[in-house]
Amino acid sequence: MFNRKTVAAVILSSIMAVTAGTIATNQFVFANETAAETLVGIADSQQEDTSLLVEQIADKQAKLCLEFNEEYTNSITSLDLRIQLDSSVVKGVTMAHAGVSAEFRYTYDAKTGVLRVILVGSEDLIENNKIELGTIVLAIEETTNGTTTIRLDALQTVDLFHNSNSLTVNRTEYSVEYAATSVPEEKPSTPVTPSTPSAPEEPTVPEVIKVSSVTLNSTSKTLSVGNKFQLKATVAPSNATNKSIKWVSSNTSVAKVSSTGKVTAVGKGTATITATSTDGSKVKATATIKVKNVKVTSVKLSKSSSTLLPKETIQLTATVKPSNATNKNLVWKSSNTKVATVTKSGKVKAKSVGTTKITATTADGSKIVASCKITVSKLKLNASKTTISVGKTFTIVPKVYGKNKTVTYSSSNTKVATVTKNGKIKAKKKGTAVITVKANGVTKKVTVTVKK
Repeated sequence: MFNRKTVAAVILSSIMAVTAGTIATNQFVFANETAAETLVGIADSQQEDTSLLVEQIADKQAKLCLEFNEEYTNSITSLDLRIQLDSSVVKGVTMAHAGVSAEFRYTYDAKTGVLRVILVGSEDLIENNKIELGTIVLAIEETTNGTTTIRLDALQTVDLFHNSNSLTVNRTEYSVEYAATSVPEEKPSTPVTPSTPSAPEEPTVPEVIKVSSVTLNSTSKTLSVGNKFQLKATVAPSNATNKSIKWVSSNTSVAKVSSTGKVTAVGKGTATITATSTDGSKVKATATIKVKNVKVTSVKLSKSSSTLLPKETIQLTATVKPSNATNKNLVWKSSNTKVATVTKSGKVKAKSVGTTKITATTADGSKIVASCKITVSKLKLNASKTTISVGKTFTIVPKVYGKNKTVTYSSSNTKVATVTKNGKIKAKKKGTAVITVKANGVTKKVTVTVKK
């Protein structure tokens, strides 16, 4: 645990340039000093995102730890820190790595006082929002006790998807104490030729592995209109850096494809679905989709028969199955247009006395037919048969076409059922009787069944 009274917290920030999912410059931006200074200026005006915790554990020694806000910790895989030390005091730096699972490098420029620390790891780099960086030992040759400053200027991150993030920075300076170093008695010595300092080692940037092949789970598929099919793409090699795929249909009026490869059949025809890698390798795979229409399997009309008076109309409706049939259109016809006609929407109009058959035929080539028998008469009753109990009544309601509206009624068995001049039937005893109805030269019969 870090003691907040002795811990120096420095907030860091960085920006990386990303193009097509890879680091554009193939190195961290801080190799350019001017760019780093610009980043610092931007960071000063923003809210803090990341902190460096410094805990002094001995003379000239301190433990370093990075602490992140939660939103930045899910997928960070690489870091580049720039820590500013006092070059007039600190002549050298030694760092012992904390042992996190990552490649670790550091360099110190004694002229500028810049300590650069680089970690290249994996998504396991951060634990509990922190990274333990290790222990820093400062080389300070002073004859008196004192303090030196540490300030973290900038931080640059790369995430799991090779995207960069720009975090914000608070550039407050913090102090590290050091004790006086004893000065040995001066003795003549042989001049030593100073060695040439080695160049800072360049940071290792994660290798970008391109896609070499794309394979689909199906290269051809036949679908009916309205059906769906999931295409799946397998990318090789399995460790390719960017495995994302772009899906395109050659004819969206035939088949559409979603961003995840789900194909929807739209209309009859053929379309090519293409899956292309998005990492710049331009590797692709295709599937041919053939779409066929859904045929009608059955047609049912709202009536199978009907009696009409001349000039009367009736609307027939049709139920077509399956519900997803591509073409549900019907062709309506009358077998005898002198008796009755029918419109293209199924509306029947009676013309003259007689019978005709109204048919509805599918227009998609399936040759499914449904029909309704139409009888046109000058006398029309509300029933052709009825069942009533003893003591109960039923009234016949006639409709007569023509000027003569006179209607007569008679019963074949008055012991079973009687009928009045107004067509009211009364059940007498169990049995069957036939009521005869006459009007305008037309005779109709109603069968009456009497039950107890």
